[in-house]
Amino acid sequence: TATVSVLNCLPLVRLLSVVPTPASPMSPLDSASLDERFRAMVAPGIGGFSVELQRPDGSVHRGVYGDGRVEEASMIRWYSQSKVWGGTLLALAKHRGYISGYDDLLETHLLEFAREFSVIVPVDAAEEGAATVMSFNKVTQKEVIYHYRLLPADRKITVKDVVSESAGIGYEQWAEMMPDRPDTHAYGIAHELRQTAAGQKLFYASTSIVGSEMTTREWASAVVTAGVLVAQPGELCYGNQATVLSYLLETLYNKHEPSPDGAWRPLSAIAAELLFRPLGLSDAAFFLPDGDVRAERVPGGWGWDGAELVDHQALFPNRVAPSHNAVDHMSGPRVWESFDTGLVMPLAEYGAFIAMLLRKGLSREGTRIIPEDVATDVTSSVFLKGRVADFYSTFGSQGLDFFTNFSMGWAVTRDPDSGIQICTWGGYASTGVFAFPEYGAYVIIAPQVYGYGPHPNPVPAEVKGKALELLISALRSSTDKVAQ
Repeated sequence: TATVSVLNCLPLVRLLSVVPTPASPMSPLDSASLDERFRAMVAPGIGGFSVELQRPDGSVHRGVYGDGRVEEASMIRWYSQSKVWGGTLLALAKHRGYISGYDDLLETHLLEFAREFSVIVPVDAAEEGAATVMSFNKVTQKEVIYHYRLLPADRKITVKDVVSESAGIGYEQWAEMMPDRPDTHAYGIAHELRQTAAGQKLFYASTSIVGSEMTTREWASAVVTAGVLVAQPGELCYGNQATVLSYLLETLYNKHEPSPDGAWRPLSAIAAELLFRPLGLSDAAFFLPDGDVRAERVPGGWGWDGAELVDHQALFPNRVAPSHNAVDHMSGPRVWESFDTGLVMPLAEYGAFIAMLLRKGLSREGTRIIPEDVATDVTSSVFLKGRVADFYSTFGSQGLDFFTNFSMGWAVTRDPDSGIQICTWGGYASTGVFAFPEYGAYVIIAPQVYGYGPHPNPVPAEVKGKALELLISALRSSTDKVAQ
């Protein structure tokens, strides 16, 4: 992807379908007002983005803003906004009796997890008996030596842990982005030990998120073989728990809903049967095969080099994986089907899923997609109330207590001023969703700009904050709550 000059990031707006316009043309949520507000959010650090906003009356505003790098039909990489889809299929599995409840031990359903795990404790090099592991920091482009000891896990991993990002897995990027913080080093240590367990196959890399050469079953096996956790079960350790969840979902649905020929169905087939096809999502996928015309609609992936947006991978000259995030959905192994970070689809299709959750399991057309109690589980469960590492406070926004409320694949929290409930999360390419179950409203913003890299870029997070404030300020003065 060619470098994009800051001078070319002009506030160009192309209007899309608006279905229909609210009755009051002076409403802060009428199309003209929304276009003006979103147009003003365009800045060099984000380039361009698409937006879908559903008002409390169910009407929808869609627009594309900025320099054209994201279009109406773009196949957006949703990354961590895939997690709530996994939470939805887990809630459906519970409804169907495939698990007794979210407090089930993981080993009840995945027998390989019936082992004793150890928790990594980073220590100073001088500590007697400390173990050592070497890692390569892709952000600083430097090798680092970690020292650690192990403590026994104080309890078993539960199903609730894997859906609330508290099962001891965690992304290695926390150690790379905050190398001066010892409380992040366990993430880098665990990653290296799991990569050793994976052998010659790529386990995972934040420069190639969906490019692992392992299936989720093989991936989970490497986690078990390494036998280490970055935190005690029940403590937030954000990242890749949903990959274990994905393997769990494959296992549950293949066991209880076997295919006629007895063949193992991959997660993509299960998701297509239960969510994609019922919702009429013709483009949604984990990966695109060679020659798939949808690949032409996957935007470039950009990162901030300190002055302008460039091809994200140009920021990592010595990356670990030969492939990279911009192409992994349509080239390379394409076997790591995970709700952790895997889904790619147009914004309108992602919006149809969120609208279904807010309509208590009904599509916009009135078709029952999931039972009402499943939608309620996804939009109201609050699991994570335990220990949260201090460094996660770095990612707080708008006063919302995101991480201490992470449940079912996203955060279920409340606006501190009005008490309005918000279901929210974001993705690795700076996408974001803010959904309001009490009002049947949401806003989704979809750039394709990666925050991971050597140069901070606060612009995408600022734009998401403005999008949230735009909608919630209208809801604070609204009485149009949906029937509860």
